[in-house]
Amino acid sequence: MKTIAFDAEYANKLELAISSEFGCNRSEIVSLRDSFVKKVTVFILFKTKNYDTRVLGANYQISWLYIPTVIKEIEYILKVVPGFEIKIKNVYQLISEK
Repeated sequence: MKTIAFDAEYANKLELAISSEFGCNRSEIVSLRDSFVKKVTVFILFKTKNYDTRVLGANYQISWLYIPTVIKEIEYILKVVPGFEIKIKNVYQLISEK
């Protein structure tokens, strides 16, 4: 298994972009509570950086066994909820600008 170091700078940019796009505080993403924006953050990091579930679980206080469920849940929401895909694309655009 290849070890991938967690990029805290990229994660901070992503958290700020998600906070501005979804209208939430950054504390909702990094808190112990399981929030929707935390799931979105984990989903984007998993898809863009190919982090291992254990790395994401350790950095976002989520069980690494639960992360595949989070990924499937967000993929389902992308298919079903109108406008959600646009928000995700806006987050990608905000990250690339910074």
